[in-house]
Amino acid sequence: MFPEFVMKKTIIITIVLVFGLAFLLGYSTAWSSELIKPTRTLDSAGEKPGKLSVFSEPPGLEVTLEGEIIGNTPVFIDEVSPGSHRLRIKNSETDITIKPGKTLQISLYKDKFILLPATDKKPPEQSQTAETPPTKSTHPPPPAEEQRPKELSPIERYRLLGHY
Repeated sequence: MFPEFVMKKTIIITIVLVFGLAFLLGYSTAWSSELIKPTRTLDSAGEKPGKLSVFSEPPGLEVTLEGEIIGNTPVFIDEVSPGSHRLRIKNSETDITIKPGKTLQISLYKDKFILLPATDKKPPEQSQTAETPPTKSTHPPPPAEEQRPKELSPIERYRLLGHY
């Protein structure tokens, strides 16, 4: 009936007219007015909550943070607002500072507060390739009895004392 090029032209013109009418009728402005507002900004990125772990010897002592009871030791809180806080375990109080995105581990032992070192997980060491030869030590390894024992994490020390 119609030559092929006339059919292609008719289809193209129809598509252009449909989109042109949609634009003129305001569909494009309706789409642009429904933008989603951001839920957070870069300013709030630095205010990640910190974590708090509280231990005591003996365990089971009441812990309060800023005057509110948060539990009995051991206590693990995943979201604590960064900044300075007042921590109370039994009858002992201290000021602590929570850093954004960091974990503070503290213990009460014989009515004294002890800050426990943070246990950061280190990435596994990569195997050495032919390009990097192993380094040689100038000192012989110490005898087995002189080797230092593996340092225990705070949780391992806690379990070693029989509090699990």
